[in-house]
Amino acid sequence: MVIVVTEWDEYRRQMAPELVSTLTEGRIIIDGRNCLDAAAWRAAGWTYYGMGRP
Repeated sequence: MVIVVTEWDEYRRQMAPELVSTLTEGRIIIDGRNCLDAAAWRAAGWTYYGMGRP
């Protein structure tokens, strides 16, 4: 599981689904700032939760 709580570019640029998949076993991401591309994460096989998003 990955939890994102900042929208800083330094982190957002490094948060590619392909890269993060190599660092964790679970494929659940919680985007607390709605700064990530939900469609890209879902297309990569992740369960994506964004605050205030369906």
